[in-house]
Amino acid sequence: MFHVPFKLREPNGLVIPKGPSFSWANTIRSDIDGTEICFKAPKHRPRRSNHKPIQPERCYNAKQTLTFRNYFDDEKAARGLVDHWREADFFYRTWAFNGPWFTGVASELRLSFRLIKIVNYPKDVSLFHPRAFEQVVGDNLTNLHSHHLDETRDYIQEFNAPINWQPLYLLPVNAVKLEVVSQAFSPHRTITHHVYFPLADNLF
Repeated sequence: MFHVPFKLREPNGLVIPKGPSFSWANTIRSDIDGTEICFKAPKHRPRRSNHKPIQPERCYNAKQTLTFRNYFDDEKAARGLVDHWREADFFYRTWAFNGPWFTGVASELRLSFRLIKIVNYPKDVSLFHPRAFEQVVGDNLTNLHSHHLDETRDYIQEFNAPINWQPLYLLPVNAVKLEVVSQAFSPHRTITHHVYFPLADNLF
């Protein structure tokens, strides 16, 4: 084992890890059948090198299409879930928050942008209708988190959702942000922030 003959610094108080710099964030632009999505994100700086980024194409149309996948399986069917979703990964980056020298990564922030097409809903359903949109968001949260149950606590849900439901008025369509918060006993000690908004009658 190799030893460095230097004493590491002792912090005098709380250590605030350093994350990505938004001053160098680049603009992500993509057009999906006439709907432009535009936002800024810092460069991909993952904790582990095998976390590869996903970058959207500049334009999606008849020639350049998104690949929607079906993740429904027998296990979800056995839990009483309905085959409602076709999903396409649109954007993914992650950023490591580093502590002082030689302390390594203190935490990690991940951003994923997924396009979800709804199936097996009534034909006249539109995600631009507030009640339909709210129902679909609830169904999606159930699909994402209902399988996390604590077997040692009579199968209590490990996640609470939605928490802090807030409509967003900065977009020209129905939009909402919310949180999914793990229970104190859960091994998944996370708070996940979700933002939902529709792009078409059947796409959000």
